[in-house]
Amino acid sequence: MATDPTAEAAALRVGIFGGTFDPPHVGHVSVARDVADALRLDRTVWMPAGRPPHKERDRHAPAEDRLAMVRAAIVGEAGFEVDAREVERPGPSYTVDSVRELSAELPGAELFVIVGADQFRSFGGWHDPEGILEHARLVVMNRPGESEPPLDTDPRVLRVAVRQIDVSSTDVRETVCAGADASPMVPNGVLEIIEERGLYRGA
Repeated sequence: MATDPTAEAAALRVGIFGGTFDPPHVGHVSVARDVADALRLDRTVWMPAGRPPHKERDRHAPAEDRLAMVRAAIVGEAGFEVDAREVERPGPSYTVDSVRELSAELPGAELFVIVGADQFRSFGGWHDPEGILEHARLVVMNRPGESEPPLDTDPRVLRVAVRQIDVSSTDVRETVCAGADASPMVPNGVLEIIEERGLYRGA
């Protein structure tokens, strides 16, 4: 008997984890695991940004390299997958467009857009934030010792505690640029791509 795809999708709890991932590091993997466990997500979709409308892309890795690094970062991670739509989409990349597309592709699924506390503070300035909340709940990650932005009573906004991993993409880029060892900061596959493609040299 054929399976009803709508019935399958209705059971899904899907996290959308977007970012520049320039490069993805062990902290990204750690917080994604924490959120997936806390919310019992069936899938966590990593969505590298193509050309973020709010960031200059000077001296950073090209989108195709960032996409390859994200794929390498999640190898062996159950429930994690990569979605390349924002890299493949021409022009500025808006989260609301991706959320609407996923909502149409997975009718009935419960979507969660995962953001950091700093991103939440600026969420009102995103392109069509209300449009995002029409199709998904917003998950605000809070790390120990981080000041918590105030949450209103909107049930579409959740707060999830995640572990603190003291590494950032800027740290990785600066470490690689200095010729130092970045292996503790990124998954092995990511480091291999950085070295093979000569990324972040002179950044």
